[in-house]
Amino acid sequence: MEKKHCYNMGKQWTDFVMKTDKPVRLIHTALYSVIVQRCNSLHWQEIFSLPTKKTMKAMPIKGRQHYKNALDDLIKWGFINPIKKPVNQYSDYLISLNLLDTLRTKQKNLPDTLSTKQTELVDTLSTKQTPLPDTLSTKQPSETPCFSGISDDAKLLLNVYKNKTLFDIFLKLYEVKENPEKLYPLFDKFSEAEQVNILKNLPYYILKHPDIKYRHFPGTYLKNKLWKKFIDPGEYFSLNGIGYHMPKPTPPK
Repeated sequence: MEKKHCYNMGKQWTDFVMKTDKPVRLIHTALYSVIVQRCNSLHWQEIFSLPTKKTMKAMPIKGRQHYKNALDDLIKWGFINPIKKPVNQYSDYLISLNLLDTLRTKQKNLPDTLSTKQTELVDTLSTKQTPLPDTLSTKQPSETPCFSGISDDAKLLLNVYKNKTLFDIFLKLYEVKENPEKLYPLFDKFSEAEQVNILKNLPYYILKHPDIKYRHFPGTYLKNKLWKKFIDPGEYFSLNGIGYHMPKPTPPK
């Protein structure tokens, strides 16, 4: 379903241009295309940064005011949701694509009968396939392109939580319901290794504080680096359908 996002967004834009009486110009089409491809390159993150200089270079456009006006139009027309505007001309926008949320909501609300039919079809096709030769079955699968350049621990987390970024996984585990955009700058300032460490130790914290009202605010958890505190994980346990059984963390000196 993720592969169809570019097609659906392109179709929605074309339909809008054909039917609207808004003053749509080439700069709007170019800017929206660059934004969609930016989101695609980040594996469809729900919230992502839009670097001003690189975006203007990709279009290409030299007048920053023309760029800002076009971006404001896309926001006004409902294609983009501004999470955080830049404080100056050198900083980035923090945005989300409105249609991406709609597509994911529709995907989650698909009827069970459809998923059942798909399962039956896959089972039927799999029984008709001819077994592959041993020489082919022994070959190792190539690395997934979207996972290239990241650590093995990060790959493991991204494989467990399909179609999620590390930030999305943090929101899911911590059960963040409101204002996730305020947490993104706090989470994003950590290195990938630190982000993975947060997600590895967060289940221990949640196990110790199962009632959400007794947990620290997620922003406090990140600012004070509470994942580094000693928490006894106890025995094997399961959280959100995932089993955890890691070595007991050593207390800080």
